Amino acid sequence: MITALTFLLTTAIFLTSVSQPPPPPPQSSCVEELVSLSPCLGYISAPPNNINQDVTPQCCHAFSSTDGDCLCYLLRQPLIFGFPLNESRVLSLSSVCDSSTRNGSFARSGSLDSFCSGFRFSIV
Repeated sequence: MITALTFLLTTAIFLTSVSQPPPPPPQSSCVEELVSLSPCLGYISAPPNNINQDVTPQCCHAFSSTDGDCLCYLLRQPLIFGFPLNESRVLSLSSVCDSSTRNGSFARSGSLDSFCSGFRFSIV
């Protein structure tokens, strides 16, 4: 009797603790690239964390070195760093930073917004 009651109680606790899973995390290959964007955080963060009014050369270098797919996480998951990002400033990076150093499909698309328009989260 006690074993059956314990089983039912354990099952009930388990079923009530099951909730909808959080959004998928960035691709494991993107984690390092997103961390490399730390020089941009002072510019792309929403107030009160936006301490830079201008993009730094270090930010543009990091932005230009990052894969376009990984950059889309900044737009599609604006709380990816744990605090809000200023979407217009994130989008401005593609025009403010020198695009001549970018490569691949992102460089050909011309803007981060147009590149990410078809972006879908991939499940890791």
